[in-house]
Amino acid sequence: MSEVSVNEQIGQRLRLLRTEKGVSQREAATALGVSQSMLSHYEQGLRECSMPSLFAACTYYGVSADYLLGLEAERNRNQQAAPKDNVFRGTTYAVLLKNTVANAAGLLFDLLNRADAKDLALETGHFLSMSLYKLFRRLYSGNPENPESLFALGEEEWNELVSVEMILSEMRLKTMTMQATDKPFSPNVSELSAAFPQETQAMLRLIRSCEEKLKQP
Repeated sequence: MSEVSVNEQIGQRLRLLRTEKGVSQREAATALGVSQSMLSHYEQGLRECSMPSLFAACTYYGVSADYLLGLEAERNRNQQAAPKDNVFRGTTYAVLLKNTVANAAGLLFDLLNRADAKDLALETGHFLSMSLYKLFRRLYSGNPENPESLFALGEEEWNELVSVEMILSEMRLKTMTMQATDKPFSPNVSELSAAFPQETQAMLRLIRSCEEKLKQP
């Protein structure tokens, strides 16, 4: 039996809740502030449900975000005592961000695979691996009780080595991209959305989130 994705899980529950509420897709879409076609894509699991849409659905149907994400079976646990702007718990954000990052990374490798850019794909994987290593080690080292024996590199050397390697990897990626005869990132957004709908929406969401953060003073 195939595993149900997060998007499909949300879609199934959105469709169930709308049916139980006895409203049409058009009525529900209006209440959620999205087009009927967008809600249809949400319910079919074809598009990643945005944070505002997820919040609106929780309010409209009176359920928790964790229920919509399939993290709990109970629909509104502690919902009565919680303020309306606090329907998202830490675990909910983690699942949403995991889904976005995984799909965005998937888009990169899908494009590179389609362009048959093996060397570029390997270097991209190397850069992402170094990023994850650095992030994991930073979080791991935050707890002084965690044994450093997990790592071969010492605390005083790993950060500088990884930072330098990431800079070198980025330079290699830039050179390889400029020299590539077949540009793997040439398709426009419409073409990408048609070929990779979920992954493209995740990448666009990631872009907006990063740029909003970068614009902050």
